This record gives sequence, C-alpha cells and structure tokens, in this order.
Amino acid sequence: MKKTLTLICIIFTISFSNAQTEKETIDFLNSMFSTYMNTFGGMNGLTIKSEIDSKSKNKEFIIEILVDNRQFEISRFSPKNISSIITNPEPSNEYRYIEIISSKNSIFQSYPNSNESKYINRLRLNFTTNSDELNRIKKALIHLMKLNGASFPNQDLFKN
Repeated sequence: MKKTLTLICIIFTISFSNAQTEKETIDFLNSMFSTYMNTFGGMNGLTIKSEIDSKSKNKEFIIEILVDNRQFEISRFSPKNISSIITNPEPSNEYRYIEIISSKNSIFQSYPNSNESKYINRLRLNFTTNSDELNRIKKALIHLMKLNGASFPNQDLFKN
C-alpha cells in the first residue's frame, strides 16, 4: 500500500511539473537577446522564432539580426541538424558569444540587403553579459533544440 501511494505521488508530481514549453522558451530567449545582445556596429535587434518549412514540412528556427532597425542577417536551421551549442569561457573584445554548431553545413544564412546567401556550420551570437547569464541563454537554446528533436549527448542542462 505504501509503495502504491508513493508511486501515485511520483506520477502526480511528474504530471504537473513546470517544464518550460517551446513558446515560453522562445519568449525567454527573445527577452534575454534584447537585454544582452552586443550592440556593436549598430546592431539593435536579435530574435528567434520557429516556422514549419513549406517544402520539407519540418520545423526550423529562424534567428534574425537587425542593424539600424533593418534586417541584416537571417539564419535558418533545423534543430535536428544541430550537434552542439558552446560558449567562449572568457570574454574577448568585451563580449562573450554562443555558437550554434550544425553537424554539416546546414545553417542557411542570408543577407536580405545584398541578396547574398550561404550555408554555414557555425552561427555565432555575440552578447555583453556575464558568464552566468550567458550560460542561462545556452541552456535555454539547448532545451529548445531538445524539445524539437536535437540530441546533445555530452551536454547536461543541470551542469555548469
């Protein structure tokens, strides 16, 4: 009887846990991006959103960078192609960064003002913040990718 009651309590706790949804994670990331993005070179906007690709019908994430309030760079990628998300341990030139790394050159990057585009395997996002806040952003990005099918065998969300 005691084991059954314990099992019911565990199931009840798991069922009502407060895991962050995709929308909540995106909202959190956009809030952190607007607070801590590096404004070097007139950059004044950094956002992430999700869409369903019209051709493949798979979910992809879009990161947009604005400079002088105009779209400067758009990066699109499928979470399933992301193999790692890393940070630099020490700031260089007054900023820290997060790199989103794909297993192949599967991050599509375009520049709307010049009609240029290319595929890359690393997307670097620069921030002016301390390492604790940068780590929170990294963990949220990993969580968002895992919610959508990415696997990071060597990255533990609960370890610094």
